[in-house]
Amino acid sequence: MRKEDRHKVIQLLVSKNVIRRQEDFVFLLKNAGIPVGQATVSRDIKEMNLVKTPHQKGGYYYTFSKKSQAISQNFSKLFKQSFIKIDLMERYLSIKTIPGNAPALAAFIEKLFSDKLFGVFPTNETIFIISYSEYAANRLKQDLLNYL
Repeated sequence: MRKEDRHKVIQLLVSKNVIRRQEDFVFLLKNAGIPVGQATVSRDIKEMNLVKTPHQKGGYYYTFSKKSQAISQNFSKLFKQSFIKIDLMERYLSIKTIPGNAPALAAFIEKLFSDKLFGVFPTNETIFIISYSEYAANRLKQDLLNYL
C-alpha cells in the first residue's frame, strides 16, 4: 500500500478511535488489512503531525495537531475563494487562481502535499506543479478538488 493511502486510513482511524499507543495503530492497521511495523507507524505519526493529547478519562491519545488543522482550514478557505481551474497533463498540474493568490496557495500546497511534489512554481495567478509520477499527479488533483 502506498504511503498516502495508508495516511488516509490512519486519519480515519484517529478520527474514529481513541488510540493511545503506537502498537494500537499497528493492531488497527493490520485488522484493516494493512500489515505495518511499529517503525513505519512512528514515521507516519511524525509525517502526519499527530500529537498526544490528554484524555478526559486519564492518559493520552493521538490526535491531529492544532497547527496542522489550522493550515488545512486556512488552505481550504483560500483555495475556495481563489480557485479558477486545474489542468493535468502526465505528471504536471497547472492551477489557475484569481490574481495575487497563487504564491500563498503554492506555499500551502507545499506544506500539505510535499510527499507528492517534485516542485511547485507559482506566478501571480498560476501554480505549476511537477509531481513524482502520473499517479501522484492524479492523486494530488483529486485531493485538491476535494477542498472545493
